[in-house]
Amino acid sequence: AIEKPELFQAHLAFSPAVHWNKGEILPRLNEKLSGTKSKIYIAAEKKLDLSQVPVFLKKHHLSLNKLADLFEGLDSANNQHKFQWFNGEDHITVALIGQHYAYKFLYPDWFLSAQVLEKDVTYFESFYEGLSKRYGYKVIPSEYDLYSFNQYFLFTNQTEKAVYISQKRLDFYPTSHTAMRSLAQALFADGQNDKAKRHIRDAITLARAESHENLTEYQEILSNFNK
Repeated sequence: AIEKPELFQAHLAFSPAVHWNKGEILPRLNEKLSGTKSKIYIAAEKKLDLSQVPVFLKKHHLSLNKLADLFEGLDSANNQHKFQWFNGEDHITVALIGQHYAYKFLYPDWFLSAQVLEKDVTYFESFYEGLSKRYGYKVIPSEYDLYSFNQYFLFTNQTEKAVYISQKRLDFYPTSHTAMRSLAQALFADGQNDKAKRHIRDAITLARAESHENLTEYQEILSNFNK
């Protein structure tokens, strides 16, 4: 992170032992980190009262305090660096919970909620375009995320939004029979019966070719569409 920051886009550390060699890394960090383009996240165990810390641990906790002060003084306008304390954790356990928050720091605003899409369902496209531009590769939602959106809009009787999201899912996963099923159900709920039947028949064809266990379910759905 100090000598060759261009090698990685981010560095994560959990209760790092920066007290070694009389804490010589701290002034080097202070000198070089403010200009680095690499994100740096550090998690540390509960901040302790140094007067209550055993002698063999005092150097470690004193260095963590200095490290926290250093990060607080860094230019944080671009949200590049973060130091986070975790009460109730120790030198070992902080690594587990720290990883969770480290990735939240690295990937802020990664998840899209159905409540946001309620206001403008077409925001879906610009959201994932924004993520793709930000992280440098094409980011697409998982099928489960799209299924969840679809079910939410069906449950709340927002059928046009359900159709929109289900169509997006099929665009991303054109050979998914479950995506076809979801679009068929959304279309049926929206009163587009003929299109719904066509998509559930496509789902049946794919499920039959795969000998998939959902075949019976899809056939029952088509039967209900025909009633």
